[in-house]
Amino acid sequence: MKNCDVGVYVGQNSSPVLKDNEIKSSFFTGVFAECESKPNLVQNQFIGSSNYDKQSKAGLGILLISQSCGLIGKNFFQDYEVSPIMVFSTCHPLLKDNSFMNIQVDEEKQKSVEKQMLEQFQADLFKKDEYFYIVESEITERELQEVILTHKKSQ
Repeated sequence: MKNCDVGVYVGQNSSPVLKDNEIKSSFFTGVFAECESKPNLVQNQFIGSSNYDKQSKAGLGILLISQSCGLIGKNFFQDYEVSPIMVFSTCHPLLKDNSFMNIQVDEEKQKSVEKQMLEQFQADLFKKDEYFYIVESEITERELQEVILTHKKSQ
């Protein structure tokens, strides 16, 4: 999948397996999971923008909102200027053994992506998903793995 707005949409409690794909230069996000879906994303290559493409508008690699979970494992993320993985607070995926290469998060572009999300999604969503985690390296993945998997909103 190349140059899509959203490469793959996963929603409504679905549990697909997405394996061995190349998702390149998605404008908004390569994989968008919502509505309690449980995608298993394994051994995929997510390529953001590169200097050769001159397309610096590439968005996220994976975005999880609205209680989505599943497995995000052994994927490869390369050439991102925004966070390759963004997981909102009500989502609890297992992040395992992903690789990250040439990820240089540009704070202005990241803020722009976050602002765009606030504008696109209903305000009700952000009452439940009030914050998110960004994962841009193996180190962050290890640090956040347990937190994302087990953190529940205090009632």
